Amino acid sequence: MRVPTPLRHFLCVLMLAVAVLIGGGAYAQEDENRTLDAIKTDLAQIEQILSQGVLDDTQLNEIGGRVDAQRANIDKVAQGISPRLQAIETRLQQLGPKPAEGAPPESPELAQEREAQTQAKQPIEETLKRASALIVQTDQLAETVAQKRRDEFASRVLSRSRSLLDPNLWLNVIDEAPRRMAAARGFVQQWAWQISDRMTPQRGAVLGIAILLALLLLGPVRIWIQRYGQRYAAEQVPATRLRRSAAAIWVILITTAAPIAAAMVLYVGLTGPGFVPERAVPFLGVLVRLVAFVGFIAGLSQAIFAPRSASWRIPPIADDTAVRLARYPLWIAGVFALARSIQAFFDIIGVGLSTTILIDGLAAALITLMFAVTIRPVKAAEEEHASEHPAEPGQEFRLFGLLRLAAWIAVVVIVAALVLGYVSLGFFLATQLIWLSTLGAVLYILMALVDDLFTGWGPTSAVSRFARGTIGLRSESFDQLCALVSGLLRLILIVIAIMLAAAPWGIQSGDATSWIRRAFAGITLGGFSLSPGAILGAIAFIAGGLLLTRAVQRWLDASYLPRTRLDDGLKNSIRTATGYAGTILAIGLAISSLGFGLDRIAIVAGALSVGIGFGLQSIVSNFVSGLILLAERPIKVGDWIGIGPDEGNVRRISVRSTVIEMFDRSTLIVPNSDLITKSVRNRTHSNPLGRVSLQIGTAHQAPVAEIKQILLTSASEIAGVLKTPAPEVLITGTTDLGVQWTLICAVATPRQVAATRSELYFAVLQRLQAKNVKITASAAA
Repeated sequence: MRVPTPLRHFLCVLMLAVAVLIGGGAYAQEDENRTLDAIKTDLAQIEQILSQGVLDDTQLNEIGGRVDAQRANIDKVAQGISPRLQAIETRLQQLGPKPAEGAPPESPELAQEREAQTQAKQPIEETLKRASALIVQTDQLAETVAQKRRDEFASRVLSRSRSLLDPNLWLNVIDEAPRRMAAARGFVQQWAWQISDRMTPQRGAVLGIAILLALLLLGPVRIWIQRYGQRYAAEQVPATRLRRSAAAIWVILITTAAPIAAAMVLYVGLTGPGFVPERAVPFLGVLVRLVAFVGFIAGLSQAIFAPRSASWRIPPIADDTAVRLARYPLWIAGVFALARSIQAFFDIIGVGLSTTILIDGLAAALITLMFAVTIRPVKAAEEEHASEHPAEPGQEFRLFGLLRLAAWIAVVVIVAALVLGYVSLGFFLATQLIWLSTLGAVLYILMALVDDLFTGWGPTSAVSRFARGTIGLRSESFDQLCALVSGLLRLILIVIAIMLAAAPWGIQSGDATSWIRRAFAGITLGGFSLSPGAILGAIAFIAGGLLLTRAVQRWLDASYLPRTRLDDGLKNSIRTATGYAGTILAIGLAISSLGFGLDRIAIVAGALSVGIGFGLQSIVSNFVSGLILLAERPIKVGDWIGIGPDEGNVRRISVRSTVIEMFDRSTLIVPNSDLITKSVRNRTHSNPLGRVSLQIGTAHQAPVAEIKQILLTSASEIAGVLKTPAPEVLITGTTDLGVQWTLICAVATPRQVAATRSELYFAVLQRLQAKNVKITASAAA
């Protein structure tokens, strides 16, 4: 077949362009292969480092950073390869397959181009496979680093030393005391000598100004700025709950910033003129950080409890309870700061292991004791609120009840650890009590701020008027949007708080990311192992996921769904579907944290499919039927349904069954599969109107026109009878006794049928008796 000259020229130009592109792609591919070679070499070095001995947490963090960086480099290479591969595959699809045997041959130019594209595709696919294999290797290394960090954490925290009640521990500290006191006196004398040696009028003036400025910052300046912010919030912020939460944030910022500024001024005033020995500079840095910590805790306590002003208080507790609770956080922070500052001072002069153990043990014991003392006022506040609001226990206090139980468990564990000689574990758990309490307080305030910021706008507020006038949102839509944004931000805050709470236990955000990636990508690791720590972590994932799911469901019930026009059945479907999704996600992440991917889950599911098919057939059937009920909604919460001779109102559709409340107040529990496979009468499914049919008989002597008018008038005077469709009167027959009448009318819902029929009978019978109309037997209603 001869190709026309213009077409041949066009194909030649196209092939030349393809050759140029392939040549440029080849050069790019060489660079990508060199990059992958360098990455492979670095990963091999990392594997060698990980196989050598024990690494500390700093080294493991550095290695983890290298692995993450190489993972990003691999992703970058893969992203650069994918468009070229996609372009080649698109061109091959355009060229089509080779002609079948016996078909007319194609032009040599088309065959050459297909061959060139196929040859160019092969090395790109090989490079992409290399990148995929390296991605698997980086994920394995990341998991190895995470496991080593957890092992290092466990060996460091769970090491056993001496019991706090061991007399030898105290005797060793007493024996060391003279030497440590002499070293401390020598260091203090050296510090004092350096101050006197470098003291000049100018340097003394600098130090004096620093001290004066620090006192001003801690006293008048802090008080004035804090009161100014509260006054500004009272005057400028709308009179909503936002005023309270915004003022709380301001109090935290000022109460934290003022001590930090004062400490920094003193730090500069001492180190600038050279009044501090070189080895004491780190000690001063520790003191500055501890001052910042204590100031932050004081700000949190004052912002939440507001002991001097009940109007600015966030939780609903009494004044005396708030005053008692506000003291304990500052005391706990003070004990922790004192222990850390003593330890930092001893690090300068040198101290033995026994003294370090004793300091950590005593600090842990005092912190735990103060937490135990704090639990009582929280219990009193909960009981006080419950007595004042018996029907409304309050979300905060239900949460306080769970936290109180967890705190008691932690107190018992810490005391046992200190007595049994696990002082490092006891001190770590005590510091975790402080850390978790601080995180909880910050989360509480931020969630209150988010909730007040997005759900506190009334219909007459400026923001609501702007949304209606400018964007065109209705007031109801604006409320729904605010509730949705508030819920999303609250969920983000909770997730961040969970990750921060897990960080001291050796779990980082990268670990959670790798678990999620493994859960949905199904990476094969070639084997896995179970350990008590991994099992406890999986249980924690399930428990945390279920609690978070319940929190989202409560938010839907309390904040978002009431602002919508959805019916009760659809609201229940949304709430139930959210519970299913959260539970499945929590279980998936827990299984992934154990080292399973979707491939292994599929294998296990295949092995158990026969058992599930026979042993759990009814449970699976009911579960799937429940999903169908929630999706198709042939039956929803609030419907009036009948199953055989039983009728009642649907109250709840759960995983396995549906709860129906009978009219005698008893409860009927029906498996979901029965509602799908059997005939069910739904009186309120599509047409909510109810039909009232009233039968009555009159004697032949009664005037039929007057009887018809009596029936219609009686129906028109009943409030529940609808005007449309209009009531209708029919003569259904005559007997030897008289005429049979039927009055048919409609009501708004089938639930009004019985009461409306009774009212109609009262009205009709009264009018007929007043007209002396003889009433005869009629057909049954």
